Amino acid sequence: MAFVSYNKRVELKHIVYVTMDLQGALLCFLAAGCVFLTKRLDERLLVCLAGIEALDGLSAVGDAIAWGFRGVWGQAARVSVYAGNFLNFFASYAVVPVFLEYVLCSVEQKKTGSYGRSRGKDVFSEKSCYLSWKKRARILIYSSSGINILLLIITQYTGWIYYIDKDNLYHRGELFFIISALGVVQLTVLFLFVLRFRERLSAQRMAALLCYVVLPILAVTAQHFVYGYSISTIVSIVCAIFMFAEAYLEQAVRIRDNERLIKEAQMRIAVSQIKPHFLFNVLSSIYYLVGMDSDRCRGAISDFSEYLRGNISSVYSETPIPVEQELQHTKAYLALEELRLQGKLTVRYDIRENNFRLPALSIQPLAENAVRHGIWKKGGKGTLTISTARDKDGYVVSVEDDGTGFSPEERNGKAGAGEDHIGLSNVRDRLEMMMGATMEIESTVGKGTVIRIRIPEQKAKGRG
Repeated sequence: MAFVSYNKRVELKHIVYVTMDLQGALLCFLAAGCVFLTKRLDERLLVCLAGIEALDGLSAVGDAIAWGFRGVWGQAARVSVYAGNFLNFFASYAVVPVFLEYVLCSVEQKKTGSYGRSRGKDVFSEKSCYLSWKKRARILIYSSSGINILLLIITQYTGWIYYIDKDNLYHRGELFFIISALGVVQLTVLFLFVLRFRERLSAQRMAALLCYVVLPILAVTAQHFVYGYSISTIVSIVCAIFMFAEAYLEQAVRIRDNERLIKEAQMRIAVSQIKPHFLFNVLSSIYYLVGMDSDRCRGAISDFSEYLRGNISSVYSETPIPVEQELQHTKAYLALEELRLQGKLTVRYDIRENNFRLPALSIQPLAENAVRHGIWKKGGKGTLTISTARDKDGYVVSVEDDGTGFSPEERNGKAGAGEDHIGLSNVRDRLEMMMGATMEIESTVGKGTVIRIRIPEQKAKGRG
C-alpha cells in the first residue's frame, strides 16, 4: 500500500513538472514570436532576445519530455528520455553565448552612442577597456559552452554527465560537477561584466540582466545539492519572461521619446526653412514680374504657394511621405531660387527611382543648404544636381553642387560650422530615427559637396 502511494506521488510530481515546463515553454515561444513579428530583426539586440526566448523554450520542452517519460518502460520512452535530456542540456549551454551577445548589444546601445563615436582621451580609454573585457568574455563564454556541449555529446556514450538506467530513470554522472562549475563561472563572468559597465545601461535593463545572471547562479548551486527538481529550468523560464517584458517596456518608451524628438525636429526645420530674407527676395521678384511677365508671375506665385504648403504640411507629417511629394516641394523651392538668382543657378534632375518613401523635409533642406552655402558663396554660376537611384541595400538620394565646399573641420563643427551644419544634423537625426537611414557627406573645398541619403529597402517601402 505504501509503494502504491509513493508511485502516485511520483506520478503527480512528474505531471506537475511537465505542466509547468510546457506552460513556460509556451510563454517563451510566444515571446520569441512577438519579437519576430515586430519585423525589426535588423537590430542585433532583438535577434539575441528572440534567440534567448527560443532556446529557453526548447530547454523547457526537453525537460518536459524527460520528466514525462521518466520511469516509463519501453524503447520509445527510453529514446524520448535521452532526447529530452539532451535537448534540455544543449539549449541551456547554447543560450549563454547568446545572452552574452545580448549584454554586449545592451552596453553598446546606450543613448549617448556606441563606443567609438565620441571623442576625447577618457572615451578612448573606456573604449579600450570595454574591448578588452569583451574579447576575454567571449573567449571564456564560447570556449566553456563548447566544452559543455562536447561533454554532452560524449556523455551519450559514456554517462559522464548523466546516464539513464535500465528502468529508464535519470542519474547524475561522475563529471556532473564539472558542468555545474563551468556554469557558475560563466554566470559570474557575466555578472562582473554587467557591473563593470553598468553606467551604460538603464536601471531597468541592468535589473533584467542581473536577474538573468544572479538567479541562475543560485539555481545552479542549489541544483547541485538538491536532486530530482527542475530548479534551473524553471528559474531560466522566469528570467527569460522578465527580460522580454523589460525589453518591450524599454522599447515602448524609446519609441515614444523618438516620436517626440522627431516632431520637435520637424517643427524646428519647418520654421527655420521659412527665412524672412528669402521671403522678401521672392516677393520682390514677384512684384517686378507683375508688370513685365504675367505668365512667369503666375508660375512664381504657384511655386511660392507650393513651397509654403510643403513647409506647413511637414509639421503635421508623422510618417514618411512619397519621394515624389518631397521632390515637388524641393522643385518649388528651387524654382523660386532660380528666379531670384537670375540665371546664376542651374538645376538638374536625374530621377531613376520614385517608388519609395522618406521623411518630409529630407531633400529640400539639403538643396537649400547647397544653394545658400555652396553655390551662392561661390559668386558665379553654379549647378545643383538631384538624383535618386537604387542599390543592393535600398534607395539612394543624392544632392550634389559645384559650390565652394567645406573642410572636415567645418563639418565637425570646429570652424564656425553655424546654422547650415546644424540643419544637416537635424536632417540626419530624423532620417536615422524614422527610417534607419544614413546620410553621407563628401566635400572638397573649391570643388563642391555631395550628400547621399541611403534608405534601407524595407523602410523605404514602409514594411518595417
